[in-house]
Amino acid sequence: MANGTLPVKHAEDVIPVINNIRQNYGQHFSLVALVSDWHCDNHVSFASSHANQKLYDTISLTYLSTGELCKSEITPASYAVDCTTRDEKTIVLPQKLWTDHCIENTDDAGFHKDLIHEDSDVVIRKGHHCEVDSYSAFFDNGGLTQTDLHEKLSERGIKRIFLTGLFLDYCIVYTARDARKLGYETYVVLDASWPIDDSTSQAAIKEMTDIGVKLITSLNLDNIFKSDAP
Repeated sequence: MANGTLPVKHAEDVIPVINNIRQNYGQHFSLVALVSDWHCDNHVSFASSHANQKLYDTISLTYLSTGELCKSEITPASYAVDCTTRDEKTIVLPQKLWTDHCIENTDDAGFHKDLIHEDSDVVIRKGHHCEVDSYSAFFDNGGLTQTDLHEKLSERGIKRIFLTGLFLDYCIVYTARDARKLGYETYVVLDASWPIDDSTSQAAIKEMTDIGVKLITSLNLDNIFKSDAP
């Protein structure tokens, strides 16, 4: 949002679009999932958690195949381990460093006050493991852990999903990527989504197009749902 801890101008403009989709087409959705970051207060994605690192820098983090973060000069020691004594394969992940945001059990990790939600909605918390970031609503950035979103969708036999929200060039594109890998027919509603930056937005749009994500606006929903009619 424009005034949040990770502020992006005009990001709140997606709220009325999302609400209109729900009011006009809610009967076509068998499940609504609300997804939010749920970070510990010294999460690995926070610039403040690292020594001598600047906001929005990108660093490299090393992990064991078990998902444990390897200790280094800049990584936080509280939940990192000494990998020099371990005879295991490692993987390296890039990590962009953000402001402290969406700390668990704070208002900042809640949903916008104007967003329509109902008791039947499923709430998915991601990024709750301190040592690894999670842009996607399905998996963390290394594919080491996963949320229960895929399980919830599978329980209801859902094969098609529509993605909205923040941010197009991070959480949306990562979620779309994982959704396609899991076999979902995936739509991204562009006027109900918002990017952090124009350059990364264009890269995200190209990637989603290349992997078969269907990019639409809310105006396309009439025709999509009409085609579902028997």
